[in-house]
Amino acid sequence: MSNNLVIYEQFAEDFGPLTLTRPVCGLRVGTSTLAEKIAGRGQYGSAKVHLITRPYLAGTVPQVVYFKEIFARGATVNDPAAFAGGGLFVDGAVIASLSTMPPLDGPNEIAVVKEAFDENGKPMERRRVVYARLDAAAIGRIGAFENVLKDPDAAGVPVKEAAGITAAAFPWSLIILSCKAIEAEFKERNKRNTFTPEGVIIRGSREGSFISEKADVFPGAQLDLRGGSVYIGENVEVQSSVLLDARGGAIIMEDSPGEKTIIQAGSQICGPAVIGRANQIKQATVREGSSFGPACRIGGEIEESIIIGYSNKQHYGFMGHAVIGEWVNWGAGSTNSDLKNDYSNVEVELSRGRRINSRQNKTVGCYFGDHTKTALGAFFNTGSVAGIMSNILMNQVTEDKYLPHFAIYDNGRIIINRAALKTAETVMSRRGVPLTPEYKAMMDHLAEQFRAETREMWKATQKPKAQA
Repeated sequence: MSNNLVIYEQFAEDFGPLTLTRPVCGLRVGTSTLAEKIAGRGQYGSAKVHLITRPYLAGTVPQVVYFKEIFARGATVNDPAAFAGGGLFVDGAVIASLSTMPPLDGPNEIAVVKEAFDENGKPMERRRVVYARLDAAAIGRIGAFENVLKDPDAAGVPVKEAAGITAAAFPWSLIILSCKAIEAEFKERNKRNTFTPEGVIIRGSREGSFISEKADVFPGAQLDLRGGSVYIGENVEVQSSVLLDARGGAIIMEDSPGEKTIIQAGSQICGPAVIGRANQIKQATVREGSSFGPACRIGGEIEESIIIGYSNKQHYGFMGHAVIGEWVNWGAGSTNSDLKNDYSNVEVELSRGRRINSRQNKTVGCYFGDHTKTALGAFFNTGSVAGIMSNILMNQVTEDKYLPHFAIYDNGRIIINRAALKTAETVMSRRGVPLTPEYKAMMDHLAEQFRAETREMWKATQKPKAQA
């Protein structure tokens, strides 16, 4: 058997706008993206990594900052010749830290899990191929690997029900599994020490925690370790009167080379939680289950939410059970609902006209695509979905829960956002991230893909002309 580890994607549309600009394995839960968890498993450390993704994403995937280590190992994208000798193929939606991952070597086999959901009021069932181990002969018979996903039984190798594999199916799956992932990934870290900065107030046992001697933890900071532990990495500043409450689970504050991570005085962070590198927590209340990728600005109240990275929610307002992409700006006072008044299950329109019953009443908040902006005091109903490159202007709760791509949404009126790409370039440059030709090509592709949909929604909001 070869030494190839191939990470593929399927059902990408089931994650709404979040996977329009990234492969499924680029989604985040816990301390890292799904691809990093898979490729970073100890047993796969020497494997040659290959990614299979939608063609229009192929140019941007090597530029994803979270995949830096994967590509340093010589990863390829959409290159079937690179794994013609076979290998282990893993669904990019698998959460490796919560799974018993299969070995690279072994007999040919395909592992599936059954998934049931409600789409537009109708019960649906499907099989998800969570992994396949195929040798060169099997690859030759099958042809394109995508054929395995279409019909696993036709591949001519044994198909079995997967055991011990956890995969995300929809955005709310990431929220449901967030606390478990954070706890599992904290336990995987081997760093423990006894260093305690002078003047820090600790309740409970210091054992099991790590505080870097290159962190700056101010006197008067409080660590409640009764039931949990903390990891405070290098170049992390924790100011006086900050409360790190680990009673509910572990708190991980990632090492922050370069720009410092700052937890401002008066902030409260409840575990399980992950604070990514170069984050700024500005007198915020961060409740359990939250994890933030790099370079985020966090303020107000946030609960069980995932921000992939490079996004701002630094003012007052509530964000709950949300999954937020990159380069999003959550305006001051913006708030989303994560519970319906009648406590019924939430239906989510992940793409226009396709409504999925989440079968959840509390773990569903909102899902925002990359480069979406909200104005002051914007309010969102439970299960709202905002498209990529949107600018949302509201002074009331809107009945619309699916908000268009590449558009300005102004209290129910839709305007085509012709300055979206220019704004994106400006925003990214402020964080030292270039808008590359490949990134522009991806966005141009998506703008064309959604042109008719956005225009149709725009026409539906135009007021009829007054009769003479």
